[in-house]
Amino acid sequence: MSRIVLEGIKKSFNKKTHVLHGIDLHVEDGSFTILLGPSGCGKSTLLRIIAGLERSDAGRVIIGDEDVTRLEPQERDLAMVFQNYALYPHMNVRKNIEYGLKAKKIPKEERNRRIESVVKLVQLEDQLEKLPAQMSGGQRQRVALARAIVKRPHAFLMDEPLSNLDAKLRTQMRVEIAALHKHLGTTFLYVTHDQVEAMSMGTHIVLLNGGRIMQQGSPREIYTNPQSLFVAQFIGSPPANVLSFGDYSVAIRPEELVFQPSPEKRMTLSGKVIAREHLGGETLYYLQTRYGRVTVKGEHFWDDTSETAEVYFGEADLMFFDREGNRTQKRPDILSAFAHEYSRAI
Repeated sequence: MSRIVLEGIKKSFNKKTHVLHGIDLHVEDGSFTILLGPSGCGKSTLLRIIAGLERSDAGRVIIGDEDVTRLEPQERDLAMVFQNYALYPHMNVRKNIEYGLKAKKIPKEERNRRIESVVKLVQLEDQLEKLPAQMSGGQRQRVALARAIVKRPHAFLMDEPLSNLDAKLRTQMRVEIAALHKHLGTTFLYVTHDQVEAMSMGTHIVLLNGGRIMQQGSPREIYTNPQSLFVAQFIGSPPANVLSFGDYSVAIRPEELVFQPSPEKRMTLSGKVIAREHLGGETLYYLQTRYGRVTVKGEHFWDDTSETAEVYFGEADLMFFDREGNRTQKRPDILSAFAHEYSRAI
């Protein structure tokens, strides 16, 4: 069992800065759970509390069926992968991977078997004698992963492990880490502020803000059914457009806006094209409308130099939120008024 259960976790620094406000969380055994949120939301602090590197002010940490709240990090049978790799610079790859096994007094033959197996898994067979300084960022991160995997822990904790890599390497490592999770079948708890990482890698997303859980669920649930305006605007690339309508806010995803009307998309919005971003297979259009700036994610039209544009959307594309930013039902009277207003917005 490698489930992780948090009950009422609270944390403050200097008795003034409240970082976590009573976090309750159940990380399923074998899941790839993402702790996602903006900088300063408390996700790394929460991970460090689970690892035993920080003490909570209140609450319990349970791993498997054992309460580990007061146990030291080495007693929790967890492996952590850090943002800065945390490799020993004077040790070669083999010694870096082997170090934790020696500390646990694993016999030499067993150590060699584990190292041989793990370096194949992370494709480092020809790098064993190199020092970290002689390797690329991607290779160093593989060493950090190998060092974690070789311990065969209950669960893996990863604190923004890809943030120091360039864009191409991040994409490659996302695929490799997701494949590792599938191969190992062990619980992964992964911290990131990058919602693309969260959507592409996780089986479960926990979105935090201000030290509280805003919403949790599968990537599909979080994306298609955001329960607050914060979630709607944080998840999605680009984020949802938000239009003000009386006491309500109405969110529309950029990819739901189209340039041609259809029976399902009869409401319309027009505006001035203030910028275009051609991304190869698609283009982002930025429109300034009478209701505010709107982003459209659509097909690429390389030669289109139009200064204005009309976009269309339908009732099914709309997400309504009340003045506190909480999701609310699409009331028929509000929908009718909204449709009437936007049918005249040409």
